[in-house]
Amino acid sequence: MIPIKNKDGKIQYLAAFLLLEKPDGLTPLKRVLALKKQAIAYLPAYMIPRRIIAVDSFPLNVNGKIDRKALAARLEEEAP
Repeated sequence: MIPIKNKDGKIQYLAAFLLLEKPDGLTPLKRVLALKKQAIAYLPAYMIPRRIIAVDSFPLNVNGKIDRKALAARLEEEAP
């Protein structure tokens, strides 16, 4: 799941939310670096997410789908 962060109607950057099946024993920084290193082999540079955030579960809307607005709000809360 990759929500697109918009600013003034333009794409500012991509962010990915990651749901781990089991703990990987990595710190958040090491996890991000490892995932970006793997993504470089498969994706062009502009498609690699700038931010990768691990979540325990995805928020769901009333229809049982992933709530993208809630993820975008979380992204705003954790802005660097």
